[in-house]
Amino acid sequence: MITEGTRVTPDDPRGSLTEADVKDGAIRLLTPLKDKLAVVTFPGRDVDRIRTFFEAAKAVGRRFVVNAKTAHLLLTLQKDTHIDVPDVTREDDLLLYDRLLRKIDPWEKDLQAKLKGRVVTAEEIAAKPSEFLVQLDFWHLPELVDLQPPPGSPFIHSKSEPFDEDDVNDAVLQKWLERFGLQRHQLHASGHLSEREVAEMIQTIDAKTVMPVHTEYPERFSRLARRVVQPLVRQPMEVG
Repeated sequence: MITEGTRVTPDDPRGSLTEADVKDGAIRLLTPLKDKLAVVTFPGRDVDRIRTFFEAAKAVGRRFVVNAKTAHLLLTLQKDTHIDVPDVTREDDLLLYDRLLRKIDPWEKDLQAKLKGRVVTAEEIAAKPSEFLVQLDFWHLPELVDLQPPPGSPFIHSKSEPFDEDDVNDAVLQKWLERFGLQRHQLHASGHLSEREVAEMIQTIDAKTVMPVHTEYPERFSRLARRVVQPLVRQPMEVG
């Protein structure tokens, strides 16, 4: 049986959570867990979220284990001096996960060779689960078979929650969590602006007309702008 754990998500459209909230929530969650493996899933290209969980892992004395795509992304972004990312070639608390595939792509072989000494296997993690926070994408859930997380270990879901009850991927995820007795924790901060921030943007731009096209609360824009044009399904909109 899975019990719902920590939730760091805004229920009010006016609420706004930050990466700091996610980091603090992860630290509070992981601090007392001395004998469990910590697992996390998040959007793979979210550099801020990568940094958040790397810093949270360090704060609680764990090493952050990322998959090959994440490690490759970090290596590539190091070339851009305008982006601050953890240095996967230097940070002792940042490791590359070796999935021990029978056939491995050339780029991943090169990556493992470049990060030699910073590669960790499922066997090594399973031997000392309390020392690691492991990134595990949906398509890599079968790795749980080799990781063997102790029952009650936290699975941190750092993505948006399912949009409907018939989300197939989420149903599959739940089955995996049930199989290994993992406890799911929702720790997520949306990349969308809060209502207050949207209002500030509209005021700064001094928009003559606002057309809300990506929101669950279009009617609220009438309080934020001088003129609001609500879009209608399959109806043309005049701009200007």
